[in-house]
Amino acid sequence: MDISGADFPREILRILEEVSESHFIAFDLEFSGVARWRPAGSHKLSLQEYYEDIKAAAEKYQILQAGFTLVTQDVKKNRYVARPYNFNVSPLPTLRERHFGREWSCHSGAVSFLARNGFKFDEPISSGVHYLSRSEEQLARRNMIGDEQSRSKIGDMDLKAEDDVLVQHIRSELRRWQARAKSGQDEFLNIPGDGAPGALGTPAKLNRYQVRLTHQIVRNEYPGLKTVGMGHFVQVTNPTTEQQASQRLAVVEARENEIAKAIGLRWLIEGIAGGSILNLPREYLVAGLSRVRLQGQSPQDYLYGLQEKLRRRRRILVGHNCLTDLVNLYKCFFGPLPATVDGFASAIHDLFPGVIDTKVLASFSAKTWANTSLEDVELDLKRQERPTIHVPAEYDGYAYTSKHHEAGYDSLLTATVAIKLSAKLEREHAYVDRAEAGGSQGGLGGFGSNDDEFYDARTGCGHEHGEEDEAELEPGSPPAEQDDVDVPQVKSKLATPNMYDLLGTDEGLQFGQAGPSHQPHEEADRRNRRKQDTMPAWDNRKFWAGPSHQPDEEVGRRKQDMMPAWDNRKFWAVFGNKLQVNGSKEGVCKLE
Repeated sequence: MDISGADFPREILRILEEVSESHFIAFDLEFSGVARWRPAGSHKLSLQEYYEDIKAAAEKYQILQAGFTLVTQDVKKNRYVARPYNFNVSPLPTLRERHFGREWSCHSGAVSFLARNGFKFDEPISSGVHYLSRSEEQLARRNMIGDEQSRSKIGDMDLKAEDDVLVQHIRSELRRWQARAKSGQDEFLNIPGDGAPGALGTPAKLNRYQVRLTHQIVRNEYPGLKTVGMGHFVQVTNPTTEQQASQRLAVVEARENEIAKAIGLRWLIEGIAGGSILNLPREYLVAGLSRVRLQGQSPQDYLYGLQEKLRRRRRILVGHNCLTDLVNLYKCFFGPLPATVDGFASAIHDLFPGVIDTKVLASFSAKTWANTSLEDVELDLKRQERPTIHVPAEYDGYAYTSKHHEAGYDSLLTATVAIKLSAKLEREHAYVDRAEAGGSQGGLGGFGSNDDEFYDARTGCGHEHGEEDEAELEPGSPPAEQDDVDVPQVKSKLATPNMYDLLGTDEGLQFGQAGPSHQPHEEADRRNRRKQDTMPAWDNRKFWAGPSHQPDEEVGRRKQDMMPAWDNRKFWAVFGNKLQVNGSKEGVCKLE
């Protein structure tokens, strides 16, 4: 689904709700330039050198497009639901130039590559979603406050002889106005007022110099009064102490709402990272509340509840060969990049405690790809029927065409690879031996080395679509009947060959037909693993294995058909929180 700058205010609240209910989020970015190639014959770079090259590019170039596929886990129907979003990213800030400006550039190689793949370069400028990073937000706020203060500290002009008529008129009008009783006093005084033209030579309309002179006289001689320039005249008011406080608050609120709107796309990134969304601009709330499930809550209670779900249920972030993407994501939406790759890895781990690089999954597969590009890996996995992936009809913009190197489409491919390849590796169960044989890659901590609670619909950590009926069963009662997961499928004669080979006729798009058969010895292994998974995967975790009333056969079938659960420490210790970096000596970047 394409989200333009005009769509964003009414869609962001619903998207954040989907983030809060997601199992994981796959992402992809497109840039105006990437790291330079080293000359032929150069030595292989260390990880630090490799990072420095990417860092230099991220500080120079711009994210032009961002894609996010939000994947939920439908336990009732034993499938995954993928909702892809594509955002063109505008490099143009919405704030005034004196408050914040941005410099960015393009590289001819990146522009040529995107052009060959049909990228429309006018769209980020004309209809893209604006953004401010965290550091840019702080800078803009300082500049806006400084601007407000400087306007209240404008230096005085030297009065000229010809100014005397206007100065005397200002003073006399103010004395006459203030001499009246408060109850009989007009709410405001205009200078020049009615009848002023021709009176003692007072001008009918003030020029810019005379407007400034009027502000100066009132500010210096009547400090309790407030002036507002109205073009060719100045309006003077006499606010109470309460009114003055209210006016100061209104200035702050207007400034913060302007900044909140300028933050733009970063609201989505904050939601994914568990950051604060409580200061969403009021225009977003008015536009978006009708599109979400309030369930009887007040808007304020709904927003606080959504914030808590985002903060408490940390989401796994998935990319393909994503070191470059993560470096650019951090620079674009958070701030200046750390000087060292270790500092960067630590910063990313703090923001996103669970990261999966599908390039790592591909490198460990029993299938050896000559090219582990996203397109090649996904193409090979097309023949794998399970797990089932369903794309609702309103998100099926990629149903009839392949759009490689469009960020939204590539994020959907990434999600597909993550689901199918992780399930395949778990079924093969050959990854442990290969990990141990891999030496330095084998002993990394993965998700088991942190204390974050990753949301999994098969555990007691939260709720996702499709769980309602099962969650209402009392302990010991029989499980609800499993809905038929197979949707009648037809193949469009007009379809361009792409990742969607199967089109569901009732609910949207769906991958897969029948699950793999169960072998007795495999079932025993799965039962043993299920018993282990009922225990906490690591300290300070709250995972549990799921409803105890489910038969072992049903649990085993579902575990075989789905990705390994996030509390499967054995699996994710091999594949979690490490990035494939083939261009470096180390070959891998550990996130911790």
